Amino acid sequence: MTWNSLSVLAVVPARGGSKGIPDKNLRKVGGWSLIEHSARTAAALSWIDRTVLSTDDEKIAEEGRRCGLEVPFLRPAALAGDLSPTVEAWRHAWLESEEHFGRRFDISLLLQPTTPLRRPEDVERTVRVMVEGAAPVTIQLPELGQALATGAANNFLTSSASGADGKLYEQVKFFYPVNGWLPRNVTAVSQKAFDALDKPTQDAVLKAAADAEARGWKMSEKVDEDSIKILKDNGVTVAPPSASVSAALQKIGETMTTEWLASAGPDGKAIIDAYRKK
Repeated sequence: MTWNSLSVLAVVPARGGSKGIPDKNLRKVGGWSLIEHSARTAAALSWIDRTVLSTDDEKIAEEGRRCGLEVPFLRPAALAGDLSPTVEAWRHAWLESEEHFGRRFDISLLLQPTTPLRRPEDVERTVRVMVEGAAPVTIQLPELGQALATGAANNFLTSSASGADGKLYEQVKFFYPVNGWLPRNVTAVSQKAFDALDKPTQDAVLKAAADAEARGWKMSEKVDEDSIKILKDNGVTVAPPSASVSAALQKIGETMTTEWLASAGPDGKAIIDAYRKK
């Protein structure tokens, strides 16, 4: 147990009252409920000391116990609403667990039930990065402002549009454009359906697509320009990234591409090769 002498608590957040998909966390994917997927991930990691379920719903609590999760407390209703930040429920579970078990946990993991394709090795790699250096995590935009305010995050990678729309200028005063991406929409077309079209229709579709791509790039660039202006107007300093930051991001990109290609196979390689030719 423990990770390099660090005690580890895993928290599975699963409130009741889902409106989009009733009883969402009890729905089955691949024969297991979403709760069980998280429970099995935690069980596969022997260095996790305790795994608790944070819920306000007794049916979900019962499913958690069936799957081997500990449910030493129920989540307060104030932390289980539609707009309740997950980070607050996580914090509550962490503190309550320390009081219940009478011990301190050095690390806490959030194992969302809505990520059933997450693998134990993904979690282990994340913890290794966190312990050895900075920890990359995903935080939903509506919760990012609070994460910055509470110190749960001290920097982030997002688009200028998200920075402006989310009013993140209230929390940060520096923005470094790294051209990681520009907001775009993609339309997928069935190759079989396209091949079934006659040549004039195919040409018309390709022309419409090319025109839409050109318009899309211009619109995306305009959104980026307008968003950066909003950031500047609200006191944010916009400056190019340092050479060391650019080099670090380049290295991360290469690592992510290599890992993706290992699972994407020849089709994935063809996509990357086509991208690099542009």
